Amino acid sequence: MNKLPHFLKAFASSIIWGLGQVFNKQFVKAAIFLLIFVSFLGIEISTGDYFNSKPFDLYASKIAGEYLGSEAIRDNSGNQSFSQEFPRWLQFNNINPTDTEWQTFLSDHKFNTSDNSVNTDKILTFVGQRIRSIHEAQKDALLAQATTIAEGEALTYVEGQATDALRIQLGDPTATKVTHPVEWQAQFDRLYPSLYPTRLENRTLVNYDRLYKNKMLEDKFLSGLQDYFSLKSTQPGSNFISITGDDWNETLLRIYYEAFPEDFADVYNTYDNFYYERGGFFLKGLWSILTLGEAPQRTIEASSKVSFLMPDGKIAFNYVISGHNSTQLLLRGLISTLTLLFFVFLYVWNIKDAYRTSVERQSGKKISEREYFKELYNNSFEYIVLTPAIILLTYITVMPILFSFLIAFTNYNNQHIPPAQLVDWVGIKNFTSLFSIAGGSTIPFGQVFWKVLSWTLVWAVGATFTCFFGGFIQAVIINNKRVVFRKAWRAVLILPWAVPALVSQLMFKVIFHGDGIVNKFLETAGINDFLRSIGSLGRPMSELTVATATFMDRIIYLGDQSINWLGNEVNPWFVRIFIIVLNIWLGFPYFMALMSGVMTNISKELYEASEIDGATPLVQFKSITMPLVLYQTSPLLIMTFAGNFNNFGMIYFITGGGPGGGNAQRAYAGYTDILISWIYKLTTDDNIRWYSMASVFSILIFLIIGSISAWNFLRTKSFKEEDMM
Repeated sequence: MNKLPHFLKAFASSIIWGLGQVFNKQFVKAAIFLLIFVSFLGIEISTGDYFNSKPFDLYASKIAGEYLGSEAIRDNSGNQSFSQEFPRWLQFNNINPTDTEWQTFLSDHKFNTSDNSVNTDKILTFVGQRIRSIHEAQKDALLAQATTIAEGEALTYVEGQATDALRIQLGDPTATKVTHPVEWQAQFDRLYPSLYPTRLENRTLVNYDRLYKNKMLEDKFLSGLQDYFSLKSTQPGSNFISITGDDWNETLLRIYYEAFPEDFADVYNTYDNFYYERGGFFLKGLWSILTLGEAPQRTIEASSKVSFLMPDGKIAFNYVISGHNSTQLLLRGLISTLTLLFFVFLYVWNIKDAYRTSVERQSGKKISEREYFKELYNNSFEYIVLTPAIILLTYITVMPILFSFLIAFTNYNNQHIPPAQLVDWVGIKNFTSLFSIAGGSTIPFGQVFWKVLSWTLVWAVGATFTCFFGGFIQAVIINNKRVVFRKAWRAVLILPWAVPALVSQLMFKVIFHGDGIVNKFLETAGINDFLRSIGSLGRPMSELTVATATFMDRIIYLGDQSINWLGNEVNPWFVRIFIIVLNIWLGFPYFMALMSGVMTNISKELYEASEIDGATPLVQFKSITMPLVLYQTSPLLIMTFAGNFNNFGMIYFITGGGPGGGNAQRAYAGYTDILISWIYKLTTDDNIRWYSMASVFSILIFLIIGSISAWNFLRTKSFKEEDMM
């Protein structure tokens, strides 16, 4: 059977959606696919700027303000433009209209002072050329003069500092170089290497700017322009008064870049990006997710370099051009890529449908379009119904997860914060840094991660099993027939579970504070005196550093004047064990209530039969109670382990992750920080902001918890088919 016609129809649909269906005489399907194709093109074209033939305008798109408030400048005699009035202003300021330089400029640009073709751009070009010619001719001489003046100023400054230091040294406010030449010279020699070079550099820049401004304003054209601006900015009836700082700033930028076009070319080429400025939704999105931007935020200081032209009382400022925001580009790229995948799915469907329909028609099997849609509805009803939900979940669930996942493969940290800096793709470098000694950066994430992970596992296991067996023991006791008022005891013991966990955690933090009620009680009872006698109390923590503390110090040290329950850096395991014990209060009531219910449902006939067989209460507990309770609660045990692995509140609201953890040497992780609280610090503290590593840890938490939970769930008898009995 010849397959060429089928391939040609499929190829036609790959070029123009629905064209293959037209050849198959499936016009309704062809219209649907063509409509989707037109929608795709419409989104791309309407969100892009593909048909704009004008070149990229840096000022219009990146620089705020309108230079000189646009061309229409009103003076006190009526409506006149700047380009009409300024040439006349030159004549009023003793600049002869036949001046050779002015006339040469007019001749080069083929206009004269009475011609309306004189515009603001051309005048500013002339001003820029004047600045460039003076700059080239005078810069070396001005720099030499500025340096000479600065040398004397810097030397005088150091001498003054040496005299002040001498007077402090001798305690004599009258001491000078003359009265104590030897001591003064020693102070001078000490201060000179550090103070003189910095002072010389600073004063050279200040003097150069001053001399540069004075030299520029010696030029009749430049001083005339500055006088004109100053007059018009205060003249009644002139709308120069309403011109904003951004307007003046843009005017100065234009003048500077006319004088130094090489600087303008550098800035222009940085921001003239076709994909960012003119690309549509899909093209810009793909470029965004591939590059994460190419132009960082940039501070342009050009306007301050020609600030001598500003009207009196006006201050020039540096202008910040916002660069490409990498995180926003990543988010935009994800949205457009996910949307594109939906269109790709329909595109492939369109091609396969054209091929399949062509094959069916050649084989003699003709299905009408009505039958096709009916069959599609019957066979894919569940997918059709779920399509809106799938689309919604893609953008509100899948997209944020992908965003967080992709951050792990970037260098998004406090050294690369958009829009001031760009974020770049670094591959698996963040993951490999966890297995290197140096941690992959100046911060030892690799070393600290394994310590935090180890403690997280210890915490999760300890918190889970203490609460589990604590609740189990309480349930066994309360369900014993010899216990009276069982309902009352059960109600009392369930109270810690009824109180919000946050309230209990903050209460514990206050109770076990250094001046809290617990320490006051221990002091009154004389227990602190005993602890001081054995060396557990009585020494300031500052005296016991990591280097000086002995092994016994790390075991028995509890604090200085009172027990440091939550901040003992010398003995952090004391704090760790303490919060595990403290967590029993919050966790055991749940398991007690759960297991009481499970034990109530255990058939009494089992216990009666075991008594007939001579089983003791201990044997009944080991052979009946324990196995049946574990069988019923083992899935919850695993879920509790997963919850404790991410038990943020217990750590953060009681110890704050401490003791320790406020410096880069420990990668900002405290001794009680678990992975989730460490992630919180890395992402919310303005002094840290290490988002890429936080994303890596989030992925690892998912893999650890997901793997352990799945493995344990599958191994529990509750998930096996064989009967327990």
